[in-house]
Amino acid sequence: MIVSEGGELMSFDLAEVRSVKLIDEGTRRDVTEFANASASARRRDAKTIVVSSDGSGPREMLVSYTVAAPIWKTTYRVVLDSTGKPFFQGWAIVDNVSEEDWNNVSLSLISGSPVSFIQPIQKPFYRYRPVVPMPDDLRLAPQVYEANEGGVAGTVSGRIADQNGAVVAGATVTITNEATNQSFTTTTTSEGTYQSQACLLGIIR
Repeated sequence: MIVSEGGELMSFDLAEVRSVKLIDEGTRRDVTEFANASASARRRDAKTIVVSSDGSGPREMLVSYTVAAPIWKTTYRVVLDSTGKPFFQGWAIVDNVSEEDWNNVSLSLISGSPVSFIQPIQKPFYRYRPVVPMPDDLRLAPQVYEANEGGVAGTVSGRIADQNGAVVAGATVTITNEATNQSFTTTTTSEGTYQSQACLLGIIR
């Protein structure tokens, strides 16, 4: 519906409209500024992705991406039919933020806990995945080799395990040097490892 300068109301079928020309200079300037601001916001959020394929010969490549989808906004009400019988009616608003038209799209909305709330319907709402912290009991420390490990005399280290392969913590380890008959005693750690200053010629008892 368009109102003319003389106050006349005129209606047009939008399906038959192919172009609209703005006569007012101020209106054209406002539309241009709005278009530039929208394009600038899209360029600021744009990301550049480079996809390369090594090798030779023709091939078919499929590239896809996943974007965060806003939460669809729901509302519910009870409606009475012509006979006075009530029935439950639900409505939903889904935001298309992909900047592409949805053509031939099948959409299913499922809610397990209907709720009533008041919120702006023009602003998309997102619910992001929670961050799961690393458990404290998960040991991810890399294996560290001591400076005198790997055949240098003076240090003996190892790991004690039972027949099932489980580590033995708190076990007493005695290292005896057969040449000098000198013994060194140590205790395994919670991980079943031990280390003691001794000669590599000794034997473990």
